[in-house]
Amino acid sequence: MQAIYSEDNDIHYAYSCIHQFFDVFGIQYAIQYTESALRAATSRKIWNREDPSGLLFYMEKLELLCTAVFAIYYSRALLPEAILPEPEDGEPDMLISEHFHDRYFNSSTWINFPRNLTARQYYNPYKAIKKFCKYMASPEWKAFCKELTENALAQCPDEMYDAYDILTIRMHLLRMIEACHLVLVRTGDKKKAAVIEEASNENMQEN
Repeated sequence: MQAIYSEDNDIHYAYSCIHQFFDVFGIQYAIQYTESALRAATSRKIWNREDPSGLLFYMEKLELLCTAVFAIYYSRALLPEAILPEPEDGEPDMLISEHFHDRYFNSSTWINFPRNLTARQYYNPYKAIKKFCKYMASPEWKAFCKELTENALAQCPDEMYDAYDILTIRMHLLRMIEACHLVLVRTGDKKKAAVIEEASNENMQEN
């Protein structure tokens, strides 16, 4: 994928979806919700973190995030500032926390640390997005999200292991979420505000 930033409305909306997703959940809760949904869906236990509407709301937003990354991937709409130069030794310098640490209230370096990305994906989070999009097509990810939600809230869920490679899907989901978070952090608050405002203005003009 080349570093090209499209002015297309869909791309503005896609990046605004990333920012809005983390405004609601934050990286810590996004990872926790995903992990807990996967555990509940692949066991005999019903998801019980809170009211079921919480999971339904999260999965709705996760599905929107999946749609957003597909729009970014297929449009090759990469933001250059989200990509870091890779050093010769290939080892990420995790002491430079501004490369992965957001500015949300009650956040911390430990919470923000990307645990699932490879070193190359840490430097270029779009590589994780590419892997996510190539593993399954957008309709397949949407179908999986719906099935995951149903199984996580069911007393006797279907055997999802029969239809999916859950461990591989878990890896791609967590890496995609962490990659989107790195894009958010590195594009900065000004870019975030500009993208969301422009997308909102364009939607208002269309309506």
